[in-house]
Amino acid sequence: MAPDATPRLATWVARTDDMKSTVADCPSQYGAIEPMSRGPLNWLITVAPDGSLFGGGVFPTLIEWQTQEHPATRLENQGCVLRLLELFHPEPSSLRGLLKCLGLYHTTATRETLLGERPYLMAHIDTRHGLRSIGGPPI
Repeated sequence: MAPDATPRLATWVARTDDMKSTVADCPSQYGAIEPMSRGPLNWLITVAPDGSLFGGGVFPTLIEWQTQEHPATRLENQGCVLRLLELFHPEPSSLRGLLKCLGLYHTTATRETLLGERPYLMAHIDTRHGLRSIGGPPI
């Protein structure tokens, strides 16, 4: 298995209620806003022109659900709660600026990586079995 094929947290998605305004107002290169659908669900999502992950996956992809009810309300509660999402990036100041613009600055922790280290994510989740963490530096 190639190193890039190792299971990991690849990226994350942030919801907006007004995709066009958010993309116009927040400093980032989000690429195209693409309409998507699956069954009864419809949404808009940002996609980089080359299909890459924004900021190595640490900058969020944006989504605007075009449904009456958020799709997560259909899921059974499994007792898991995201407590902290840590974002590791070699240039955290640009990431912090974007997070402030998106209103997500206080819901994440931005950390600086070592020079040459690839960006990565760490999610800390309360479960029925205690706090669990997933993610970490790429292998």
